[in-house]
Amino acid sequence: LPGHAHCDTLSYELALAGLPVVVNAGVYQYAGAERNLYRATRSHNTVEIDGAEQHEIWSTFRVARRGYPQGVSLSRQGRSLHFTGQHTGYRRLPGHPVHEREIRLVPGRLAVIDRITGEGSHRARSFIHLHPRVQVESVDGRTVHCVFPGGHFSVCMAPDCQWHLEDYDYSPEFGLKQPARVVVIQTRGEVPFSLGYEIESNRLSGVTIEESTI
Repeated sequence: LPGHAHCDTLSYELALAGLPVVVNAGVYQYAGAERNLYRATRSHNTVEIDGAEQHEIWSTFRVARRGYPQGVSLSRQGRSLHFTGQHTGYRRLPGHPVHEREIRLVPGRLAVIDRITGEGSHRARSFIHLHPRVQVESVDGRTVHCVFPGGHFSVCMAPDCQWHLEDYDYSPEFGLKQPARVVVIQTRGEVPFSLGYEIESNRLSGVTIEESTI
């Protein structure tokens, strides 16, 4: 139902040791002044281009010029998974940019590679929303070291991208907010270009037969 949709195309969430560590921002209100903030692209673990939304959203339940996923594939080899996909949500912008995402999950590492194609110059921002129980322990160059009750993990940014940490409010249910951190990675320039990161942890054990139906 489009009016209830969020700008979450190609987003993901990640749990380690049975605990969520990378999450979408949630839903704070069914209706109200902050509803569209939680529907926004920047509230999900995906890519925003030129400050625009993946889908045009306004009012409480309004959506226009939706983006649609294309070329989605998911394959498995042993304990590894490989995902690729793109969507049409930004083709309404000048230069008709397209966001393509590739995710590779192997034991110990999750790699996320985003490619922006089309024409002209664009700015892209990628978001990694950490769960409130995740604490940033230290920052070492392009690596953010995090701890949580089940262990630790690191977020390693790709070169040639700027990045910083921001605060945000995670909402696990209506009317409830919890302070948390979000990693924001950004770059700009003539397309095509790419940006991305890797999440490394000994808790990323890969995929077992029971966890996958592929």
